[in-house]
Amino acid sequence: MAKGFKTGGRDFVRGVSGNPRGPVPMPPEFRALRQFSPDYVKRVISNLALMTRDEMQTFLSEGDPNTAELAVASIISKAIAEGDAGRLTVLLDRSVGRVVEQKTAQLQPVHYVTSVAPSGALIQSVIDEALGEEDGDGGK
Repeated sequence: MAKGFKTGGRDFVRGVSGNPRGPVPMPPEFRALRQFSPDYVKRVISNLALMTRDEMQTFLSEGDPNTAELAVASIISKAIAEGDAGRLTVLLDRSVGRVVEQKTAQLQPVHYVTSVAPSGALIQSVIDEALGEEDGDGGK
């Protein structure tokens, strides 16, 4: 039997990352969006999203687009061309914010009845009506 850590055939070196190549590089247009405020990105998206393809190409070639407009236009065009919804998600996350899923649960109050067994020990039992169970066997 081997002593020490079990590596499963992989010889790990202490102090070296488990992923020596590092994380997957972020596309440059995503990095460009990080320097702008969400409100500004939202305004840029609303301006560019209403343009037709020809209008956007004219704007990008003849106009004077800034970095945010170039980044948003690049993300939108690549998302459409490649069918990549993840790119649009990045845009929405940067402008609106990430969607946080909230779940709510309603609990019924549980009533306990304390009684004394013939042996003298205390017994606590749940009233079945509080849980909505009619047969008293846990609803099975």
